[in-house]
Amino acid sequence: KVTVLMPIYNTNEVWLRTAIRTQAQQTYENLDLVLIDNGSTYATCIEIQKEAKERWPDRVILSQETSKQGTAYALDAGLKAADPDTVYFTKADSDDIFHRDREANRVKLFEKLPPQVALVYDNFFQLVYEPRPHILPVTLRPYDYRALLNENYIHGNSMWRASVYDKIPKSFVYDGYEGKANRHGEDYNLWLSITDHFDGYWLNCDPAFSWTYRAYRTSKYHSDRKGVDYCRALLQQRAKERRGLA
Repeated sequence: KVTVLMPIYNTNEVWLRTAIRTQAQQTYENLDLVLIDNGSTYATCIEIQKEAKERWPDRVILSQETSKQGTAYALDAGLKAADPDTVYFTKADSDDIFHRDREANRVKLFEKLPPQVALVYDNFFQLVYEPRPHILPVTLRPYDYRALLNENYIHGNSMWRASVYDKIPKSFVYDGYEGKANRHGEDYNLWLSITDHFDGYWLNCDPAFSWTYRAYRTSKYHSDRKGVDYCRALLQQRAKERRGLA
């Protein structure tokens, strides 16, 4: 079982429909797509999610938060709504585009890896809108235990084993998330927590067979660089202290 967590908040209608459709039509059969509405105020967002449930009733699970509390809280609601038999979790942003074999390719690799590897990340395309729309391939690098303490080169749409929650808290919310970190870094915190106990693995694939990230100026990541930089420094220092490297 693969469970895909997709937090949603007032996403552009076309982008949201594309993200849901390209995940709901994944070729991997044993897959659930959990749509977590994070307090959207756009009626179209709610309607699109209801339509998705009607179109793919055996694949889509709806979870709705009454108010916007941050992506980490929405993802926690998704974890609670997930099938308890889930073996692999993955996250999908509600404004991205996903190749139909993305999850199948990841599971195929995971099934060949030892249990010590609990996190898989892949190359992807970046759709940049300024100064004009263009696509850039993003090729990552092999997992490095120490390098991840200084730079988050593992993207937020990676896949991880559900069994990691035998070792770490089953939550995306960390101490300080509401403070100067300004509700950033829930994915980086998870990767650092996982790699306290397990290893990661780079799926060096053609980006055309993985997914496409939309990079635009008004996104949460690009519009608050101060918060992003603070949360990274905070999480890196904590991880170094846990690992005796501070």
